[in-house]
Amino acid sequence: MSWFSSKKLCDHCNAAKTHQVFEGNQTCPECESAILIARESIRVCPVDGNTMEKENVQNIIIDRCPKCQGVWLDHNELESLKLMAQQDSDFATGLAIGIAVG
Repeated sequence: MSWFSSKKLCDHCNAAKTHQVFEGNQTCPECESAILIARESIRVCPVDGNTMEKENVQNIIIDRCPKCQGVWLDHNELESLKLMAQQDSDFATGLAIGIAVG
């Protein structure tokens, strides 16, 4: 047995190898993101009525309008993003650029 445990195939896609476990199953980051996004309800942009697209930012699912680029945050998501930004200046910079660029 090696010092480092070997990666195992993701239980969901059976393609990616990962150390990550999500809800008791080997799960690659892409599959975890897809699972979290699938659980979210569909949102309609309050500005222009378009169906909003979902983005996973550090396991926080953000809804963004593809037309006006407006962003919808669920309860406590803004506070979670603020906390992550306080703890990681690179994340804060990337978040600010991402919001500005859309």
